[in-house]
Amino acid sequence: MVTLSAKYTPVVPPKTEYSLSARGQAVIPLINQIREYGLQLMQEEGVNKED
Repeated sequence: MVTLSAKYTPVVPPKTEYSLSARGQAVIPLINQIREYGLQLMQEEGVNKED
């Protein structure tokens, strides 16, 4: 399962660009849901996001 793709450019200094593959993009909604759940739990427990 590849979630990142890399593009290497043979220059000096060497350059590599990383991006999310289509599979990686498909995971973003799940990650956002987990984040929202975590923020909700923090709010219920009175935890400040800045702490």
